[in-house]
Amino acid sequence: MLAWMSSLRGLEHTARGDSGFFPASAVGDDVELYTYGTNAKSARAIPLPPPQSNTEGMTVPILADFNRAEETGFPDHLGAFAVTIGSP
Repeated sequence: MLAWMSSLRGLEHTARGDSGFFPASAVGDDVELYTYGTNAKSARAIPLPPPQSNTEGMTVPILADFNRAEETGFPDHLGAFAVTIGSP
């Protein structure tokens, strides 16, 4: 997609993107990211809103529901990406 956006003629914009794969675990409703090589030190906690209910009364899962809990002791990861478009 970045190649396509960069190939558009007549536009003076540059598309740039980056991605990462980070060690992480769920702590309650939050996700904690860790430094590589150890799960002992939390680098950053990502606060997430509490679970919401939809119109049928079912609880909608949040990101922390898809990560392993910290108490399990097993490593898990979180992937992220970002794309920006701007003038050169």
